Amino acid sequence: MFAIEGVSLKALLQATCKAIDSLPNPLQRSGAGRPRFDYRSRIAALIIKAWLKKAYRDTEIYLNDNKQTLKEFNLKVPDHNTIWRTMTYLPEPYLKELNQQIAMFLKKEKNA
Repeated sequence: MFAIEGVSLKALLQATCKAIDSLPNPLQRSGAGRPRFDYRSRIAALIIKAWLKKAYRDTEIYLNDNKQTLKEFNLKVPDHNTIWRTMTYLPEPYLKELNQQIAMFLKKEKNA
């Protein structure tokens, strides 16, 4: 994953949500069982974890402290276990593509 210095949470979330929406849902499943937590929120939380270079629990605390900003992007706060499980489910090619998309959107925003 990546770390971006000097990028606000809102700018990161805007780029992350655009990137997530531009790619297929990697966490989609079929079958019975309880529905999974919102995939956009899970992936965004994972990106924020990498951005902050924090542990899973610390990331959950940070997200809870920034609920209002998350709400602007229709994101919810997953717990630390959900964030960790998300990392185990995401294929590496998806993460690489997501990373490239986020970097591209941030670069466009910076140059605009």
